[in-house]
Amino acid sequence: MGFSDGTISVVNLQSDDLLFSFKQTEGSVRSLSFSSDTTMGVSLLASVSGEGTSITLWDLNKQKIYSVVQIAHSERRISYL
Repeated sequence: MGFSDGTISVVNLQSDDLLFSFKQTEGSVRSLSFSSDTTMGVSLLASVSGEGTSITLWDLNKQKIYSVVQIAHSERRISYL
């Protein structure tokens, strides 16, 4: 679940338990998407900021940022952490 304060909560829907949460730094959460491709050996969650200026990829196994794509007008910057 994504919230207007930038919090992203990953919840077990069967038990309603909070598994873990992240905090994105660029405002509210506009969109979330899980990756179903496990060929990389990484389970990823993508979040888009409310301003639409960045896409953050979260490593669900390590529970931290995997990569951030900054979108500024006509140029893109990709950073790997």
